[in-house]
Amino acid sequence: MPYQQFTLEERIRLEALLRADLMQKDIARELQRDPGSISREINLNRHPSGKYLAHYAHKLSKQRRCKANQSHRKIIAGSWLEKYIREKS
Repeated sequence: MPYQQFTLEERIRLEALLRADLMQKDIARELQRDPGSISREINLNRHPSGKYLAHYAHKLSKQRRCKANQSHRKIIAGSWLEKYIREKS
């Protein structure tokens, strides 16, 4: 099964289930995810206060994805090459 990133809706459900004091394996079953995925999501996207907050987690995840994608770009945004190409087209 291919990897799918957590959606905002899944993160909101995850936050609610954590607040209800469910165990991670029960949360995994409820969200139909692997328990390791739940653990990784909580640890990677936890708020500095130690709590898991869905909207904060989603924002953090999007920032990480954006930063990772920038390293694969062949033409750097705002570079002289980008400006040259835009002028020519």
